Amino acid sequence: MWLDLGNARARAGQVLDAIECYGNALRLDPDSGHTWNNFGNLFMSLKDVDSAVSCYRNAVRLLPSEAQAAYSLGRALILIGHHREARAHLARACNLDPGHSDAWLNLGTAHQHLGDPAEALRCLDRAIILSIDPAEAQTNRAMILIDQGNFAEGWQAYEQRWKLPAFVNARQRFAHKPQWKGEPIDGRRILLYGEQGLGDMIQFSRFIPEVSAHGAEVFLEVPRTLTGLLSGLLAPGHILSRGEPLPDFDLHCPLMSLPLALDLEMSAIPNRPWLRSTEALRQLARRAIDAAPPPVPPLLRA
Repeated sequence: MWLDLGNARARAGQVLDAIECYGNALRLDPDSGHTWNNFGNLFMSLKDVDSAVSCYRNAVRLLPSEAQAAYSLGRALILIGHHREARAHLARACNLDPGHSDAWLNLGTAHQHLGDPAEALRCLDRAIILSIDPAEAQTNRAMILIDQGNFAEGWQAYEQRWKLPAFVNARQRFAHKPQWKGEPIDGRRILLYGEQGLGDMIQFSRFIPEVSAHGAEVFLEVPRTLTGLLSGLLAPGHILSRGEPLPDFDLHCPLMSLPLALDLEMSAIPNRPWLRSTEALRQLARRAIDAAPPPVPPLLRA
């Protein structure tokens, strides 16, 4: 009864009530593997992965023949970087339930982190076949292909990221205009933008001059923290802080889709400097380094 009530409270988002119910269930039956597993799920929803792992360990001990318990523990272990142990539990989940697409997906992730791309691809291919919605597996597979230098297949497959929930909002912002896929753009206006982290935006901004060389008028939208660093890539007024009004444009393209649009090969990656910091930025960086707690790598102080 307490387990069922805890599940209902968890589904309703009543976290404290769910914790109390699961606690009551375990006081009555501390060997209930399903209660431990669902308790772990609750901690995962709270992003308390360490507590979830503790619960899942009990679930695996008490439910040795259930794939879901092994999968849950393996997935949580990946999140805290215990990839070798995660691999063992996820492999067990796949053996117990060969049709468990998420177990194959996460097993592929574990192999990837452990430096076995061939086995990672094998697992992800299996996940793609089994999954109703294979976008995550396809995206992870694409990143492995890119890491291996297989740009022709990898960058095309990486477009599957737009089907992931994390990218929906970014995709919808510009759904009213076509995405540039490499067609002629001479004389047209194109808006480039960063849809991922600051490091990715900095790295992929190296391709902006290549877009300008195609004859387009290029605008770039990035977070305000990057506008100064990237200011030398385009004419004044063409780098916009996110949240500013956008100019009229014909096409758009996220920075991490530029390698696909440019039909980029590994050998064609620009290896020349593409950023020039201003004196103000250098002084700001120096103050940040000087204020950083030790130890600061000597290279940063050079």
